[in-house]
Amino acid sequence: MITRPADLPHEPPAVTDFQRARVIAAEEAAWSKLPRVAVAAAEANTIVARVCDAYRVQSLLVEEFPGDSGRLAYMRDKCVIRQSGEVRMEILLHEVTHHVVSSVFPAHGIEFVTTFIGMLERFHSAKAASVHATEFSKAGVHMTTADRVRRVRRVARFATGRETGVLAQVVLDGPPTSLLGQLLSLSKDGLLLLDQNGEHHCNNERLRYIAYRFSE
Repeated sequence: MITRPADLPHEPPAVTDFQRARVIAAEEAAWSKLPRVAVAAAEANTIVARVCDAYRVQSLLVEEFPGDSGRLAYMRDKCVIRQSGEVRMEILLHEVTHHVVSSVFPAHGIEFVTTFIGMLERFHSAKAASVHATEFSKAGVHMTTADRVRRVRRVARFATGRETGVLAQVVLDGPPTSLLGQLLSLSKDGLLLLDQNGEHHCNNERLRYIAYRFSE
């Protein structure tokens, strides 16, 4: 039984931001099909305040700083977006989405994508949301929980077939949770994982992401 990370014989597995490149490429493709709506830092603060209030998350401050126009940097630990000059509305909402979505999930996972599309529709335009959704689909971006449940089960089946008690990180939703432990088994209803707190039966509907590492 694993008691703490220091006891692990090797670096523990970690879920990666596996679809970042596809998301960014799809967004850039969407921009070419939409009119550019530029937002200055002062206006950005008003927009961001409305979004944070709507999603009931901690407020986020937009700070203007010198540099190449159109650049943004989100700092989660400080709840700050640093903005240089005017930026596209889509870029601003992209960064706010990172603030809204739990950091338990990959930065550009399905939670990010679905939240971002909803945010575009609510605070930008229905056309912007539709164009982005189309480009995400064309790029093969995962956008549904069914996609993720199938993928996690397929990976878990392979891993448990190779090694009993394989070390795995499993990310769940409802609520957002990350577990690191030994993957014991896979059933039709979900998977069983053992960590320092005991056994966890992770139901299929909660499964979102998985990473594993064999002992040899």
